[in-house]
Amino acid sequence: MDRLPLTFNRLTPTGVQIQIVADKSINSTTSSQPAYPPARTLAVTGHRSLKDSRSIAATLHQLLHEQAGCLPTNPGQQNALVLLSPLAEGADRLAAHEILRIPGAELQAVLPLHQADYETDFATAESRSEFRDLLARAVSVEVIPPHSSRAEAYMAVGCRIVEACDILLAVWDGQPSRGLGGTADVVAYARKVGKPVIVIDSENPTRIIRERFPDPGKGELS
Repeated sequence: MDRLPLTFNRLTPTGVQIQIVADKSINSTTSSQPAYPPARTLAVTGHRSLKDSRSIAATLHQLLHEQAGCLPTNPGQQNALVLLSPLAEGADRLAAHEILRIPGAELQAVLPLHQADYETDFATAESRSEFRDLLARAVSVEVIPPHSSRAEAYMAVGCRIVEACDILLAVWDGQPSRGLGGTADVVAYARKVGKPVIVIDSENPTRIIRERFPDPGKGELS
């Protein structure tokens, strides 16, 4: 059992109140040989500013390849691994680059704002160029309906990818969000709706916490 220090209340754009209590126990496993539930669609959330992007990318590479190896190979069955990503700077893009390295896997972009507006979030020409390159390589692009503020749009896109995925990958330091729609909010929403979550500790990327995954000994979700 792992304990993540987090206490906050948040009202999502759809009216769902999220509450996580400090030091509340969560069922999780840190085993090196996880038992994955059947999953084809993953989503990513995470911090934009990361101390060790290379190590985080290596952990994402490992997790995505593990998941790809768990998919059935029945002829004629749609088995491509899919990643949903808002393509923000940081974790979203690291995961996007890694999914594109897996043969047959697909990147699907889900954006909080229309492209021109969203690009104002990215301070450098290099960042905007990277965003456009990844967007061009996505097999589909979805833009969520408009919201009254950017923060609400960020929260709404987090809710959207959680609802559409089988497993959420979260690159997270375990701390509360600094604004609505941050990584902690998206993780909390995933917990609220009962989605399996894989947390990569952004401060120590070799530490991986798996929540609501099957217990190998019992065949049940933990």
